[in-house]
Amino acid sequence: MKPATKSAIIGIAIILIGMLNNILPESQSQEVEKNRNFENVTLLIEKADQFYDSGQKEEAIKYYQMVLAINKTDTYALNSIGDSLYDLERYDDAIKYYEKTLAANKSNTYALASIGDSLNSMEKYSEAQKYLDMALSIDQNFTYALNAKGNVFYNLGQYDEAINYYDRTLAINKSDTYALTSIGDSLNRLGRYYSALQFLDMALETDANDTYAKDTKVDTLRRLGDNYYSEGKYEDAIKYYDKALAINPSYSDAKSMKEISLTHLDNQGKAVESEIPDKVNIDHDYPLVTLDFIFDNYLSFGIAAVIVIALIIFFGGLRMVRPTHRGAIERLSRYHRFMKSGITWIIPVIDRIYPVNITEQMADADQQEIITKDNLNAFVDVQIYFKVKEDEDSVKAALYNVNDYRLQIISLARTTLRNVIGNKEFSQVNNNRTQLNKEILESIQQQTANWGLEIVRCELKEIQPPADVQQTMNTVLKAQNEKQAAIDFATARETAADGEKRAAIKQAEGQMQSAVLKAQGEAQAILKVAEARSKEIQIINESAQKYFVGNAQVLKQLEVSETAMKDNAKFVIAEKGTNPVIVFGQDGNPTSNVIVTKSKDKIT
Repeated sequence: MKPATKSAIIGIAIILIGMLNNILPESQSQEVEKNRNFENVTLLIEKADQFYDSGQKEEAIKYYQMVLAINKTDTYALNSIGDSLYDLERYDDAIKYYEKTLAANKSNTYALASIGDSLNSMEKYSEAQKYLDMALSIDQNFTYALNAKGNVFYNLGQYDEAINYYDRTLAINKSDTYALTSIGDSLNRLGRYYSALQFLDMALETDANDTYAKDTKVDTLRRLGDNYYSEGKYEDAIKYYDKALAINPSYSDAKSMKEISLTHLDNQGKAVESEIPDKVNIDHDYPLVTLDFIFDNYLSFGIAAVIVIALIIFFGGLRMVRPTHRGAIERLSRYHRFMKSGITWIIPVIDRIYPVNITEQMADADQQEIITKDNLNAFVDVQIYFKVKEDEDSVKAALYNVNDYRLQIISLARTTLRNVIGNKEFSQVNNNRTQLNKEILESIQQQTANWGLEIVRCELKEIQPPADVQQTMNTVLKAQNEKQAAIDFATARETAADGEKRAAIKQAEGQMQSAVLKAQGEAQAILKVAEARSKEIQIINESAQKYFVGNAQVLKQLEVSETAMKDNAKFVIAEKGTNPVIVFGQDGNPTSNVIVTKSKDKIT
C-alpha cells in the first residue's frame, strides 16, 4: 500500500471515530473507546514483538512506546522496552524502564530479576544480588532469577556456587537449556571437560540450534585438545580439534592448533625416518650372515634381550591395590575382572586398572539459602557420609553407572535438602534435626540405589535463621528461662516454709512431751517423797512407842534440835551437855529465835 493511500485511510478512520463519539451517548462512547484502545494495544504489541524477534530492537521500542502512549502503566510494554535496551547494551536506560514497572507493581519478579541481570552486566555484582534475592524471596522457583544469580557468581569466578544456582533451575525444569549450558560452561572453566561435554550434549539434545550451547561445546573441545597438546599427545589433540571444527568450521583457534599439532606429528615422523639409512651396503656394513655367525654372535644377545624384555613386561605389569581400595581391570577398554586388595599382574598397555576407594568419605554440600514453608530464609548446609560397597557389582556401578559420584552426590544432597526443608516450617527444621537427617538419608539412598554406594548418614551441619528471627528466638528463650526460674524460686520458698512448719510442729510436740514427762517425773518424785515420809513417820511412831513412851517432850526436843541444826541456828552447850528448853510461842509452836539452856551457871 502506498503511503498516501495509507494516510488517507487513517484520516477517514479518525473522522469516522469522531463522528461516532458525537453520535453515541457518553457511557457508550467510553466503552467503545476502551475496546478500541484494547484492540490498538494488541495490534501494536504484536507488531512490536515481530520487530523484537527479528532483531530490530529500535523499531520494536517505537511500537512499545505507542502502547505506553495509550496506557502508561502497561508492564509488558515497559519490560519489553527494557529488554530491547538490554539487548542493545544500554543497561542504564533499561533499568529505568524496569523501575517504572516496579512503580506500577512492586512485586513484579521479572522486573526485579531484569534489574539484577542488567547490574550484573554492568559488573555491579553486589547490587545485582540484592535485586535477584528480592525476586527469589517473592518466587523461589523463578528460573530467570536463579540463572541470573548463577551468572553473577560465574562472573565473579565462583563457578561451584554458580553451578548450585543453575542446578536449582534444573530441579524445577530439567530441560532448561540455558541452565544445562551454563553448568557445562562453568565445568569447562573448572577444567572438568568431560563432565562439561555431558551437560552440553544434554542441552543440544533439547535444542540442537542453541548457539550458546554450540559455542560452549566448541570452546570445551578446543580446550580439551589444548590439554592433550600440552601433554604431547598430538593425535588425541587433533581428534578434539576436528570435533570442534565439525561444529564450527570457521573456528580459527581450533584450525591453527590443529595445524601446529600436525606439524609436530610430521616432525616426529621425520625424526624416526632419519634414524634409518637410505641405503645399506651389505658387504661393507654387515658381514656375511651364516648360522655359525648367528649362533656365535647373536644367540646370547637375543636371549639376554628376551629376558630383559620379559622382565620389563613382568615388572611393568605388577600392580598393588591397598586394603582401602578395590580395583576394576579393563582389557582393551572393556571390563575384564575384579581385583581385591593385594598384588596382581596385568598385561601392560592392553590392561588398565582403575582403583576405587571403599573407605567412608565425607561430602560437604556448601551452605545454601533455603526458603521454608513459612517463608523464612534459612542458611543450611549438610554433610553426607558415604562409601563404595566392597563387592564387585557395586564397584562396577560406581565406575560405570555414574560419571563422578562425589560431585553428583553433592548436587543431589543440595536439591534434596531444598525439597525436604522447603516443605517444613522453620520451627520443625530447628527442632527435629534427627527426623530431617533421616528423611534426607532415605531420599538420597533411594536415588543412588544403582550407584554402588552405601549412604552411611546425613548430618545437618548448621541451620542459621535470619538475624531478626534469631533475636526473637533468644528473647523467647530468655523469657522462658526467667519464668522457670521464678517458678523454681516460688517452689523453693514454699518448700522452705513447709519445712519450717513441720519443724515448729515437731518442736511443739517435743516441748509438750517434755512437759508431760517432767510432770510425770515430778508426780512420781512427790509420791516417792510422800511414801518415804510416811515410812519415816511410821518408823518414828514405832520407835516412840517402843523407846519414848511417856517422854514425848524429849522426843520433840530432839526434833527441834535437828531442825535448828539444819537452819544453822545457834545454841548453847551446857556444862553437863545439851539440854535445851523449848520456848513455845502464843500460837503453840516453838520459837526458833530463843533457845534457853537450863543451867545454874549461865543463861543464854
